[in-house]
Amino acid sequence: MREIALGRLLYTPARFGSMLVGDFLDALSGYIEGENNRMRSIAELIRTATTILWNKQIGKENVLPAEQLWRFPWDSANIETEELGEESLKEREKIQETQTKFLMDNFPDT
Repeated sequence: MREIALGRLLYTPARFGSMLVGDFLDALSGYIEGENNRMRSIAELIRTATTILWNKQIGKENVLPAEQLWRFPWDSANIETEELGEESLKEREKIQETQTKFLMDNFPDT
């Protein structure tokens, strides 16, 4: 906690020492929210630039909006999902077993 308060929140040791735990948690929550907003704006900028470049290189019939080309967690929750059937689950288990066997055969110490 001290590392975060002094390093990220730029508190002095005296201020940190006199803080209540709840005050620190409130400050930390605000810092995290600010960092999430900063990362979101950067991600949106990258997605927009990628969408512009993508749509310039493909035909007009294949143009996609940014949200459809690259979906982020904060986009609408109405995402169509495909439910896995028994065959898909068995296929995934088989792939996982094959990968595990490969790792154990080639990297026995890990």
